[in-house]
Amino acid sequence: EKERALERMVAAGVQPNAATWNTVIAGYSSVAEKERALERMVAAGVQPNADTWNGIIAGYSSGAEKERALERMVAAGVRPIAATWNGIIAGYSSGAEKERVLERMVAAGVQPNATTWTNVIAGYSSGAEKERALERMVAAGVQPNADTWCWVIAGYSSGAERERAL
Repeated sequence: EKERALERMVAAGVQPNAATWNTVIAGYSSVAEKERALERMVAAGVQPNADTWNGIIAGYSSGAEKERALERMVAAGVRPIAATWNGIIAGYSSGAEKERVLERMVAAGVQPNATTWTNVIAGYSSGAEKERALERMVAAGVQPNADTWCWVIAGYSSGAERERAL
C-alpha cells in the first residue's frame, strides 16, 4: 500500500520530499526495507536528514549495528541530534555501555536530555547504581521526569528498598 500511495503521489505531479521518505522508512519494520527506501530516496535526489537516519537506526536491534548506521550518517554529512543518540543508547543493555555512548554524545556537542539519562539509568540493575546515574543527571542540569523515577524505583528489589527510593 505504501508503494502504491507513493506511485500515486508522483503520478499526481507531487514529488516526495524528505518528510515523505521519512514516513515511508519509519513505516517499514525490516531493516532491509528501510535500507531499500533510503537508496530510493537518494536516487530520487532527496537528501536524507537526521529524522531519516533515526528511522534507519531504529530498525537495528543491537547497539553495535546502530553505531555502524551512525557512522554512515556522519559520513553522509548529517549531524546526529539527541533523538539519534537516544536511539543508539537504547540499543545497549548495560549502563556502562550506555554511558560510553552518552560520553560520545556529549563530545559531539549534543546535549543529553531526560530521555537520554532515563535510558542510561535503565541500563543499571541495582538501586544504588541507578541513584548514582540520577545524581550525574541532575549535576548535568537535566531534570528527571516520571519515567526516570520509575526506573530508579525499579532498581530496589525489596519493599523496604522501594520505600527508601520514595
